[in-house]
Amino acid sequence: MKFNIVIIGAGQLGSRYLQGIKASAFDYNIYVIDPSEASLEIAKQRYNSFSGEKNNFLTFNKNINNIPENVDICIVATTAEIRKKVLFNFLEKTTVRYIILEKVVFQNIEDFNYTKQKFKKKNIKSWVNCPRRTYKLYKKIKKKYQNQILDIRVEGNDW
Repeated sequence: MKFNIVIIGAGQLGSRYLQGIKASAFDYNIYVIDPSEASLEIAKQRYNSFSGEKNNFLTFNKNINNIPENVDICIVATTAEIRKKVLFNFLEKTTVRYIILEKVVFQNIEDFNYTKQKFKKKNIKSWVNCPRRTYKLYKKIKKKYQNQILDIRVEGNDW
């Protein structure tokens, strides 16, 4: 069985997902969607940098016009500002079983709650990629400051 996988957002995170999928043992059809030609090109380069090609289908597009009606997994690796719009444009065009969303998921709680209701109604299982909450340091910080309101500023460069 070949899995239909859609990656929306081919930038840093989306292209890394693409590499991980290529390294998997599964057969797949991958549809990578991003309006930026530069992001699509980076994703192609990163995909080609990994070995292990089977008889899998891969396509890069600037829009969602050529995706299949039934998708097994959709990975939404866009910025939070456009995620809801992109996600619901995708859901109008196809049926999907599983969705992975990058953090920060949405900019407000209303979008989060609305999306949660839609996923439940359509029986879509979803996950948010947010592993830092599982790190020991973050758990310590949470425990120490759990009942306090904090204002934190982080500065830096070359990240």
